[in-house]
Amino acid sequence: MGARKQDIIYQELGELLFRTRVEKYRSALAMHREGKFSFSYAAYADFERGAALPSPAALLELCTFLTLDEKVAFATWARVQMPTEDLKALFSPETFLRDRRSQQGRRDSEKNNPALVLATDPRMHQEEFENTWVFGIPERDAILKEPRLMEMFIHLSIIHPRAVKLEDMGFRTSKDKQIFIERHLRRWIDEKRIEVTERGVRLMAPFIYMPRNEVFDQVRQTIVTRALEKTLPELTVHNINNRLAHRSTVNRYVSPKQREFMMEKLAGIEREFSRLPYTKPDKSDETTKNHTLLIFFTPRKLEWPR
Repeated sequence: MGARKQDIIYQELGELLFRTRVEKYRSALAMHREGKFSFSYAAYADFERGAALPSPAALLELCTFLTLDEKVAFATWARVQMPTEDLKALFSPETFLRDRRSQQGRRDSEKNNPALVLATDPRMHQEEFENTWVFGIPERDAILKEPRLMEMFIHLSIIHPRAVKLEDMGFRTSKDKQIFIERHLRRWIDEKRIEVTERGVRLMAPFIYMPRNEVFDQVRQTIVTRALEKTLPELTVHNINNRLAHRSTVNRYVSPKQREFMMEKLAGIEREFSRLPYTKPDKSDETTKNHTLLIFFTPRKLEWPR
């Protein structure tokens, strides 16, 4: 069965890998066996069908093995991640080739200017990209199937490089731990995204990134829906009157300028809340509990009764 259109979010890069690969290998599996890559065959299959984004290190491995122009590959790698056409244009073939021609004219000066060489090398920022786990279709599907995985990812990202013990996640027996690992974590352990040791579970990279596109919009809606389901029962009269929870619904007509003002104010509240410690302090009593901040500010059409 072919990939669904909504599953092909990095199609252009996948097609580039496919075209390059078939020039030398009819089978992707044969190429992977010979290449002895650091990533699994399943991971490469996702790269080639455009369902997942390779890390910069993985892409460099492929470029080296397939003699694929690194600059072309990385320009494509960056382009498929851009959320708008204007940003995609920054990495278009026309812009890229023009920049390459201008770079050719200053090769002599680059020889005497190491800083300039680094600035034009796509591997300059490889370490920064290596610190980020970019989500693809496998991550999307797993989170939709088990939304609590996203909560775990967020938790592990915030406390990185520390680990969370499986016992603290509610898994007491060796059998329960093994079932959880094999059911939810095995793929990412094999891909070196997650590490499980005696200390617990931790992310290999400190940052996670979920593309801001329609493919992942369903994930974000699922996360919000789950948060609402878990928090609405807490919005009782008792909790609100005793300042244990807050609820407010206000409707106003606002101009574009007023909207921007309110957006900045709400973003400030979010930033303040985000600065609070994510994990429960070791020395805390029962009154220290996890709280969820949900902010909605959106156009709404008020309807008349019928």
